[in-house]
Amino acid sequence: MTVLTRKRGAGALALLVSAALLIPQAAYAAGDTPVVYDDPQRFTTGHIDAFNFMVDADGSPRLVLKEDVTGYHVHRTPESVELYVKSQAISKNVPAGGVPAGAPGELYYLPLSQDHSLIWPGWDNQAVASFYGAGTTTDINITSVEGPGEIYLWTQGTFGGTQQLLTDSWKLPGTIHQTFGAHVHANWGFTQPGEYTLTVQGSVNSADGTQRTLTNTATYRFVVAPEPTAVEIRGAENVVEPGAEVTLTAAQLPEGADFPTYEWYTRASDSEQWERVTGAAPSITVQAIDGAQYRAVVAGGMDYATRAPLRVESAPVTIQAPAAPTPSVTIGRLAHHYHSGSPIVLTATAEHAPEGAAYRWTLQRTDQDAPVVLEQTGAEVRLTAEQALHGAVARVSLVDGETVLAESQAATIDVDDHGAAPLQKIAIQGVADHYHTGDTVSLTAVVDPASVLTRFEWYVQKQGQTAPELIEGENGSTYAFEATEELVGAAVIAKLTFDNGEVYVESPPVLIALDDHHEEPVATTLIVEGLADEYAVGDTATLTAVQDPETGEDHYHWFIKRAGDAEYSVIRGALSATLEHTVTAEDAGALIVAKLYDHDHAVIAESEPVALNVAVPGGQEPEPTKPAEAPAPQTGAALDGVPAGGIQLSDTTAAPGQVITVQVGAERAGEWIAAWLFSDPVLLGGDWLRVNAQGAFAVTIPADAEPGEHRLAVFAADGTLVGWETLQVSAPVTGGAGDDAADDDTAAAPRDNALAVTGAQVGGLAASGLALALLGAAVVLAARRRRGGRVRVIAAAE
Repeated sequence: MTVLTRKRGAGALALLVSAALLIPQAAYAAGDTPVVYDDPQRFTTGHIDAFNFMVDADGSPRLVLKEDVTGYHVHRTPESVELYVKSQAISKNVPAGGVPAGAPGELYYLPLSQDHSLIWPGWDNQAVASFYGAGTTTDINITSVEGPGEIYLWTQGTFGGTQQLLTDSWKLPGTIHQTFGAHVHANWGFTQPGEYTLTVQGSVNSADGTQRTLTNTATYRFVVAPEPTAVEIRGAENVVEPGAEVTLTAAQLPEGADFPTYEWYTRASDSEQWERVTGAAPSITVQAIDGAQYRAVVAGGMDYATRAPLRVESAPVTIQAPAAPTPSVTIGRLAHHYHSGSPIVLTATAEHAPEGAAYRWTLQRTDQDAPVVLEQTGAEVRLTAEQALHGAVARVSLVDGETVLAESQAATIDVDDHGAAPLQKIAIQGVADHYHTGDTVSLTAVVDPASVLTRFEWYVQKQGQTAPELIEGENGSTYAFEATEELVGAAVIAKLTFDNGEVYVESPPVLIALDDHHEEPVATTLIVEGLADEYAVGDTATLTAVQDPETGEDHYHWFIKRAGDAEYSVIRGALSATLEHTVTAEDAGALIVAKLYDHDHAVIAESEPVALNVAVPGGQEPEPTKPAEAPAPQTGAALDGVPAGGIQLSDTTAAPGQVITVQVGAERAGEWIAAWLFSDPVLLGGDWLRVNAQGAFAVTIPADAEPGEHRLAVFAADGTLVGWETLQVSAPVTGGAGDDAADDDTAAAPRDNALAVTGAQVGGLAASGLALALLGAAVVLAARRRRGGRVRVIAAAE
C-alpha cells in the first residue's frame, strides 16, 4: 500500500495562526443550519458533493459531504460514508490524450459527466462564498492519501485535452484552489482496486488574502471494487435426477468484482454450437438434462480500443443427470406341465426397481376376454393347479402407484391330467327336510377343492318336466326362492362354469319337499318377564316373552303405547323373544306387549301389557309436551280487571328489534307458554315458547312495533293468564349525519377540525352501544342446558 503525504509549509502555519481574524459578516438565522447526519451509508451511485463547505450556526466553516442519493442536499459527516467505485468503472486502453501525462492507460475512471451507474463525486463551496462575502476564496487541501494506488484528478480543457485542477499536480494529495463560489465535478482515476483514505481540510480566505479560517479535518473513504478476472459457475457439482431444477450461479472472481451484465449460453454437447439463454441475472434455473453444458459471460467497464465493454467468460460446466437404468421384470421359468392339485409358483425378478415399487399380477384364462388383476402384490404368487387353469396366461408388471415401469413376458400355464376328470366336486348345501308354503328356500353351491372359477348356473326341474330349466340371472354361489306348491318334488342342480358359460363341473340334484302339516297351531300363553320396578332414563329394559306351553314358533313382534298415544306402534327391529329397549323420558307409563306369529303370520298369542315405571331425573315429572295446536288467539280484553304482575321484564323500555327476557318463575320451568303484545295482538315468536330451568324465556320486540305504551302478556298452555306488564316501545334508532361523519375521512383531519369530528364520533358510539346490546341479547338466547335427558333451548335473564 502506498501512503502519500503532502507537508504543510510555514506560510500555511502563519495563515492558521491568523485564521481567527477572518470573522463572518453575519450569523445564520436559527434553524437555517442544515442537519448533518452521522448514520453509516454506502453509496454506489448518485450525485455526491464529497467536499462540501457549509457554515455552522456559530459562523465557522465546516467540511461535510452532501448527497442527492437518499434525498435532496442531504448533509452527512464524511466519516460515516463509504464511496464505492464499482468494477464498472474500469477503463482500458484509454488514449493518451484522455488522461493526464504520466497516468496509466488502465484505471478505474469516474467521468466528468454523470454516469448513472456510478457515483459522481465533486465539491461545492457556494455556501461559504455567499456567507463570507464577495471575493472570498477557498482551498480544499487533500493532505494525505492512503491506499493501494494513485488517484488522478483532472478536467477537460476548453478545446479538449486535459486540464489540471490541483494547484501543482495531477494526482492527490494536493490542493484544489477555488477563486469563486462554484459547484464543480471532475474526472477521477484510481490506478488500483482497494480502499483509499483521504485526509482533507478546507480553508476560507479573505478577498485580500490576509485572513484565513480553517475547517475541520475530515476523512473520506473510497472503496474501489476489483475488475473480474474470472467467472466461476456454481451449482453443477452434484449429480441430480433428470428433469430436476438446477440453479446455476455465476460468481465473479476475485471476490467483490461486480460487472453488471450477465449472459448465459448453453449447448447439448461439445459438438454443438453455443446458444444464448434467456435471462441476464447472476443465477438461472434450468431443467437438468444430462450432458448439457452452460457457460456465463460478465461484461462491464470499457475497452477504448474496441469501444465495447470488457467481457470475462467462464469455463463451461456440464449438468450431471444420468438417466436411471430402465427397470425390467421377468417371471421365472414354469414347469413343463402341472397336475391338478399341485402348486404353481410364479416368481417375479425385477432389475433396477426404484424404492417403493410394487408388483401387479394378472391372470387370463382361456375363457376370459381380458386379464384379471390378482390380489397378490409380492414377488411370488402361489396357485393350485386345476384343469380350469390350463392355457392361462400370467403376467407381472412393476408399478409405482398407477405408473407401469416394466412388464414381463407372458407365462403360459399347462395343466395335464392325462384325460382324468376335474378334481373339483360341487354340492348343494342348505336343503331342509321340508318347507312350508311361503318359506324361503336358501341354497348354497360349495366347490371342493376350491376353484378359480366363480360363475354358477342354477337349474330347476319341476315334476312332470323332462329336463331342468336354467334360472336366468342367477350366477352366484347362492340361490334363494319361495317355496310354492308347484315346486313340490322339484329337483335343483348347480353347475360351475367358465366365464363363457362352458360347464366345468355339475352338482347332484337335490329335491324340494313341502309339508304344511295341516294341523291347528298349538294354543299357548305369552308371559312377559324381566320387568324392573323402576327404570332411569337411559337404562336398557330387557324383557323376555315366555311361551307356555312351547309351540316351536319363534316369530315375534313387540309393540309400545306411550302416554297420549291412541294405539300401539311396533318397536322396530324387535323380532325375537327378547326385547332390549333403551328407556327415554317419554316412556314413563308406556305399555309394552309381545305377539307370537305362525309361519303364515297369523297371531298365535299376545301377552298382557306391562307398564314401564320411569324415574325422571331430579324427581321431576316428565317435561310437558309441546301442544299440538297453535296458541289460541288472545285480545287485550283478557287483561281487563287483572292488575299488572305475575311476570317480570328485563327491560320495561325497549326498541323495535330488541331482545328482552321475561321471568315467569322457576315453578314453570319446562312449560310451554304463549307471549302476546297488545294493543294490536301480536304473538311474539309466532309459536309456543319454552320456559327455561330458571323460569325465563326471551322474546324479540317486532321491528314494526309502534312507539308508545304496550302490554306484554303471558298465557299458559291451557289458555289461562300467567301475568302481564307494561312495556314502553321507543322510537327506532336510525343513522344520521353523525353516523355518516364517523365514517368520513375527516375523522383523521388535523387539530383545527377536531370540533366537527367530535360530533360525528358521538353518533357512532351511540350506534355501537345499541349493536353491543343486541349482540348480548343474542348471546343470551344461545344458552343451552340438559334437563331430564333431553336437550332444551333456554334463555337466561340478564
